[in-house]
Amino acid sequence: MLSHSPTGSLRARAIPVLATIVSLACFACSGSSGAYSGRYEADMGGGTAALDFSGSNKVTVTLTSPDGKDKLQHHCVYTVADGKMHITTDEPMGAPMDLMVTSAGLDAGGMLYKKK
Repeated sequence: MLSHSPTGSLRARAIPVLATIVSLACFACSGSSGAYSGRYEADMGGGTAALDFSGSNKVTVTLTSPDGKDKLQHHCVYTVADGKMHITTDEPMGAPMDLMVTSAGLDAGGMLYKKK
C-alpha cells in the first residue's frame, strides 16, 4: 500500500532552502572574492610587484628583481569586503597583504597596483 508522508515532503523542500541559507551566510561572513582577473603591476622603483588573479579567489603574488633574473612567488587567496582586499597565504615566508580598492587600481599604502 502506498502512503503519502507530509513530513518527507516538507523535508525534501527544506533541504535546498537550508543549503542556500548556509551558503549565503558563509559568503557574507568571509567577504566576496570579487571579480578580479588578469594582471595588476606596481613599480617598486627597481623591480616590480605583480598580482596575477586566476579564477574564484586565487591570486599569485610575484616580486621580480630589477634585472628580471630573480623572482619570489606566493600562491594566495583573497577576499574583498568594505573596499578592501585581504590577501593571505600559508606558504613559508609569505605574509598577509591588505590593499584598498580604488578606481585607479589596488593601493598598498602608496604603492599602486594597476591593471595591465
